[in-house]
Amino acid sequence: MYDLSILLLLVIYTFGFLSASIEENRLLRDLRENYDSVERPVENHKEAVQVKVQVLLQQILEVVLLLFKITNYIKMYSEWKDYKMKWDPAEYGGILDLHLPSSGDGALWKPDILLFNSAEDTFDNSFPVNFVVYYTGDILFVPPGIVKSSCNIDITWFPFDEQICCLRYGSWSYATSQLDLHVNSANLSDKDHMDLTYYLENSEWELLGTPADRLLKPFLNDSFTELHFRLHIRRKKVYYFMNWIIPSIIISLNNLLGFMLPSECGEKITLRKFLNSCTLNLGIFFSFSIIILGCSVMMTILVVDIHFRMPDVYEMSPWVRKTFLEWLPWALLMKRPGHQFRMPKEGCNSYEQSYLLPDEKRASLDAIINGDTLRR
Repeated sequence: MYDLSILLLLVIYTFGFLSASIEENRLLRDLRENYDSVERPVENHKEAVQVKVQVLLQQILEVVLLLFKITNYIKMYSEWKDYKMKWDPAEYGGILDLHLPSSGDGALWKPDILLFNSAEDTFDNSFPVNFVVYYTGDILFVPPGIVKSSCNIDITWFPFDEQICCLRYGSWSYATSQLDLHVNSANLSDKDHMDLTYYLENSEWELLGTPADRLLKPFLNDSFTELHFRLHIRRKKVYYFMNWIIPSIIISLNNLLGFMLPSECGEKITLRKFLNSCTLNLGIFFSFSIIILGCSVMMTILVVDIHFRMPDVYEMSPWVRKTFLEWLPWALLMKRPGHQFRMPKEGCNSYEQSYLLPDEKRASLDAIINGDTLRR
């Protein structure tokens, strides 16, 4: 008796599936009768097909500055009515909707909406999904895709810049009198005309807003509708502070700290060579730092060469003596051991002699070079 009950339930269950399959097959056969996928779904040929478009932004994948290109993962919702796709659910076993292919045999009419500023090699990279057809004649088409589009990028204020990238959608062949596009902003805010329900934050860019506009573009003797969905994004500063600004400040400070090393230290030149080898891959900013590093290397070599010159081999030239032992010390308020600087004579453009006798000056200079003044 128990086995008989199970067998009866299986028969009823299977019969229900077969009945539903029969009803759906009959409905498909009736809907496809006299249906042409090339014909626009309007009863009056003078009317335009009204299509509502909404973009669901899921993620900003990449912004390529050099190629002026942005890559997004989106889903584009398109809704319109097809008067030949209506039926009474009571006559077909309570069926409320159908899923029909968007290409091949049995496909329905669909608007030829394309991304005009596409940067794809194949131009259209959306995935061909099925139509969702409701008994009221409403048709929903939601193809997902990784979309690459061109973007006018301005990096004047890099890395504190903001960009506005536009997705330009429109019909490729139908004029506004035949196909009219509208932005479907139902249940969306005034600032965001894209659906951000499933949006994933980008690690480099912050999304500020997604406004949209409907424009009419004249072409030949007719006009075409375009929908512009704009992405207002701002670069996140923390990323560039950690990877660009802070390293650049450290490198620049190291350029100055190299001059604070004593001339006797053999690592004075080694520091410059190390910095040169480490900054070649840090970008355009560091190219200027490398130029400064090169200049500092030459200055360091000059300082070290002057420091280690012996007074009995090299004789100081008069202009060097005048510049570094008289004019600069007086201007910098520096004192030389055993010497008192004086102001220029009134009515005279030159300074007084900073020494009394040549022998006394040479002895004082030798004492400074040999470090004898430190032991006094």
